[in-house]
Amino acid sequence: MTNPRTKGAGGEREAAILIARYMGIDRERVTRNWQMQAAVGGSDLVIDGLDTWAIEIKRARVARIKEWWKQAKQQGAKSNRKPVLLYRLDRQDWNAMISLFDLRSDLNDRSPITMSLESWCALAGRDGLES
Repeated sequence: MTNPRTKGAGGEREAAILIARYMGIDRERVTRNWQMQAAVGGSDLVIDGLDTWAIEIKRARVARIKEWWKQAKQQGAKSNRKPVLLYRLDRQDWNAMISLFDLRSDLNDRSPITMSLESWCALAGRDGLES
């Protein structure tokens, strides 16, 4: 049986490597936020130079998307950042879930939308990543 903490930490490291690759930045700029997680339940990852997103990471065998999305939205509200849920189920690719409102506020639609991690990285990188 897999330890959920070990799986979660591994998922955070795996996502950080892919984010750095897809955004074309040094891996050191994407860090696990473990101290803030333990202290106040902060976002899972921090990207140096990109503070507009509250990143919640989930790595699991079984999806609990509604629960995870609720947690991501709470983290975003706490930090006054846009929530993003990055998740990967066993033997599947990474996905990103964001609010449609954070793409197109003029639509006034807060429905969650899902895309590949690579697509989110392209979107978020345009959102103000400093080189």
